[in-house]
Amino acid sequence: MTSSEKILHADIVIHDAMVLTMDKERRFIKRGSVAIVGDEIADVGDADWIAARYRARRTIDGQNKILMPGLINVHTHAPMTIYRGVADDIPLKEWLYDHIFPLEAKFSSNPENLKAGMRLAIAEMLLSGTTMFKDMYYFTDQLGAVVAETGMRAMLSEALFDNATPSNGGGEKTLQYIDAAIRNWKDHPLVQQAVAAHATYTVSPEFIVKAKDLARRHDTMFSVHLSENQWEVDTIREMYGATPVKHLERLHVLDRQTLAIHCVMLSDEDVDILAETSTGVAHSPQCNMKLANGAAPVPELLRRGVHVGVGTDGVASNNDLDMFDEIRTMSLLHKLSSNSTTVVSAKEAVEMATIIGAKAIGYDDKIGSLEKGKKADLILINVDKPHSKPLYNVYSSLVYSLRSSDVDTVIVNGDVLVEQRQLLKMDLSGVYEDIERIAHDISAFL
Repeated sequence: MTSSEKILHADIVIHDAMVLTMDKERRFIKRGSVAIVGDEIADVGDADWIAARYRARRTIDGQNKILMPGLINVHTHAPMTIYRGVADDIPLKEWLYDHIFPLEAKFSSNPENLKAGMRLAIAEMLLSGTTMFKDMYYFTDQLGAVVAETGMRAMLSEALFDNATPSNGGGEKTLQYIDAAIRNWKDHPLVQQAVAAHATYTVSPEFIVKAKDLARRHDTMFSVHLSENQWEVDTIREMYGATPVKHLERLHVLDRQTLAIHCVMLSDEDVDILAETSTGVAHSPQCNMKLANGAAPVPELLRRGVHVGVGTDGVASNNDLDMFDEIRTMSLLHKLSSNSTTVVSAKEAVEMATIIGAKAIGYDDKIGSLEKGKKADLILINVDKPHSKPLYNVYSSLVYSLRSSDVDTVIVNGDVLVEQRQLLKMDLSGVYEDIERIAHDISAFL
């Protein structure tokens, strides 16, 4: 820096960290810093260069820590934390129709239950390094306030069914609810409302098309559970004479603003369709394994250029929201299922949890990498632990060695939400009290 250059002011400088940018060049700065002004990243670079250029209101020590973009959970049902562990080791159809739907009819019809579940989910996600999640559930207009109060970033999608749901009447009534929710949260810095059809077997072609039309009118994402298991594929073939993917292609709802969730059972033609339409895919390996649905053809989807993000799904079918655990499982699963050590490499796994996940949900202009002008959503991971040493390859360490409990600091939109593994904006004791009360009622119902 020359004497003529002006000293700049930053709200926060994270100094002297190992900076994994996930930018186009995938730069890894062994001794770097990031300057934050307001809710944006002002600069990323060498630690000495940033120190000479910026004077910070607050400096966070990054020594012995990896600084990287926050993880993006592209598919979950966050309020379902209230159902964690209530129906395990059961096939998908039975799990959904005989257990989850009856529980939801009783307990998800109370938005206060879902607000408590959402707070618990956000606490779990923040402490494990997730800074944004894309959700599909009920009462999303009301739940937006919970997300906003915690400082988390989220895209919320009310689940559309043909029939009535715990939150509204289904069909047209749900579409009206979604339309109002999108308008209510328009331009909010942290919360976006989007559109979701639950699945091809619970939503008719008429309402799938109407849901996608609504998403197009609001220029927002549309998502749908798709080709999750063989039962679904067989059912849709019988109903519509096509695979679920082909069925949606015929309805003209697949494009770069559509997120197809799961995509486990795909034909070669299905893969072609997803690639040609630039449809994003949400991959939830642990849920797919636990429900014995199979291993999605992720290596082939990646090879074809499909943007595949990582999602935990809800804890009723996973049973946690730990993205570190999810990406480790993902990489190992696809090596085993394809009998190849090279597929879904550690680097690809980290990309899928950050910048590629952001692309899958249309947020890559805002988050997913540490670049000037992007939102300041980032995490610091402590590598001063026995299981993290030595560190030869940052991607390998992140996927195969490090744990969610190594996350030290979490910043969302320039706001420090976790510091030294302590939540700064949430009272966990109060959250636990609410959850235990709900769990008592659910236990009596089971």
